[in-house]
Amino acid sequence: MAGIDQKGATGTGGADGVVGTDGTPAGEGQKAACSGWFFVDDGPPSRGGNGGQGSDGGPAADGAPGQNGGVFELHTAVLGPGLIVDTSGGDGGVGGSGGKGGDGAKGGTGGFGDSCEESAFGGDGGAAGNGGKAGNGERGGNGGNIFIFFVSDQSDASRPALTSNPGKGGKPGAPGAPGKEGPVGDNGRYSDYSHSDFKPGNPPNVGAKGSPGQPGTPGPNGVGGQVKMQQVPTI
Repeated sequence: MAGIDQKGATGTGGADGVVGTDGTPAGEGQKAACSGWFFVDDGPPSRGGNGGQGSDGGPAADGAPGQNGGVFELHTAVLGPGLIVDTSGGDGGVGGSGGKGGDGAKGGTGGFGDSCEESAFGGDGGAAGNGGKAGNGERGGNGGNIFIFFVSDQSDASRPALTSNPGKGGKPGAPGAPGKEGPVGDNGRYSDYSHSDFKPGNPPNVGAKGSPGQPGTPGPNGVGGQVKMQQVPTI
């Protein structure tokens, strides 16, 4: 006898999270305003702008639940050999992967001293975006019930193979990776000056690190179905 397949379908996987956007590029610092007169102060150059922060990756979608297995019921006068029935539940869908965080932008180039002042430092790098949360796995489908009622059992040569297993819970997706930290901006180009009242200050900093996305959780397994074979006096 041909096999009877009433297994539930596996749940569809969750969609991945959206990738974060990279930080906005930083502007270049203003160059010095040289007066040309020793008794008139020069206008100092400015630091490069700070790099923009990368945006966070988007959260992933959860998987879909596994489908429950179908119910099979047979009433027959003679139970012959070779009966195969499978009403197992479908596996739960896998969660999607969290979106990668956006990269921090490089700091802007420092302003040129224009050969009357020291050139300025570049700007700070932009912070990296955080990774998006992983999607959760979904529950497995329940096994469907199998009921067989017969008057005469003539299946000794090949006993019925009846399966109604629970579907497995879906696995969670992968957490999103953080973006890259933005590098510091370049110093302003070489300035050939004899004396500078301008003090560049502290060097710039690399952008702050991002964090990986939060992990998802696995889905629970389904519940197995009831399998019952019963001999009856009449159909």
